[in-house]
Amino acid sequence: MCLIVAMVSGMAQSVDQLQNRAVDSARAQIPREARGSTPEAVENREAQSAPKMQGDDEFGEQMILARRAHAEPWTIGIDTQFFYTDNVALTPRGALDDTYRRTGLYAQYANRIVGNWFMDASVSSFFFLHDKYDFFDFHLLRAEVGVTRRLPWLNDAFASVHYYWFHVADPELSRTIFQSQMLNLNLQKMWKVSRGQQFTLGASADLNLAAMPAGPERNEYSLYSGHSLRLTEKWTMQAGLRGSYFHYPVVGRSDWNTGLTLGLSYAVTDWAKLTFSAAGAVNRSNQPAFSYNNIVTGLGLSFQVSF
Repeated sequence: MCLIVAMVSGMAQSVDQLQNRAVDSARAQIPREARGSTPEAVENREAQSAPKMQGDDEFGEQMILARRAHAEPWTIGIDTQFFYTDNVALTPRGALDDTYRRTGLYAQYANRIVGNWFMDASVSSFFFLHDKYDFFDFHLLRAEVGVTRRLPWLNDAFASVHYYWFHVADPELSRTIFQSQMLNLNLQKMWKVSRGQQFTLGASADLNLAAMPAGPERNEYSLYSGHSLRLTEKWTMQAGLRGSYFHYPVVGRSDWNTGLTLGLSYAVTDWAKLTFSAAGAVNRSNQPAFSYNNIVTGLGLSFQVSF
């Protein structure tokens, strides 16, 4: 049971990354001067396309085109991350530390449907392999599809609906451990303070549609915030804070979870990035066996191309 709960926690982090990537893809297809304009004005500006200019790349995973509403819709990447955790089993007492490696690949398609409507679909495959406690090793296969709507009346906030399918298996891919289908609702607002600096505020709900076995299934409701600062042309710093309520309807369990993440990334090339990360989580449950504290630090290298 603890193993599956730990897996579900890891899935939530993957969903967050996909949400951000989907919103970034939508923003990449909106000309900067069209932000806050009517759909008709946006379409008129799109007819006056121009090549991308030097210096138009923004920090993080965003690539905002200043005079062109077309972005490269396909993204393919591979990722290898090494982590240290002080509580691999997420237990309230007798915590066990360990190191583990997350390795995998992903592919995503994201494009504009019409006007302020965008769609995206992706699939990813990751192996989680531990150093000392290989009992916790698993493989995660995830697929998702969704639509994102730009809300000009909220000063370019984004609302999205996504369907997710997760499949967790042993690392040899011989046995299914857990699988789940979820519906994600997300509202995200971004404020650009200056060139290379932005704040994000959002709310999300992850609603379980089906799970096997049913015990670990949960509904999650979250508020989150983030800050990204481009320090130099190569270095970017990020921070995030999330507060969540987890409800496990089958077992009558309720958790309050608070998580803080810090990250520092270095752009080795246009298609390679080195990342350093640290995250802390405090979980308090109405079932004391599932209350825990956890700190995770990581170092990773990722390769990504868009076309």
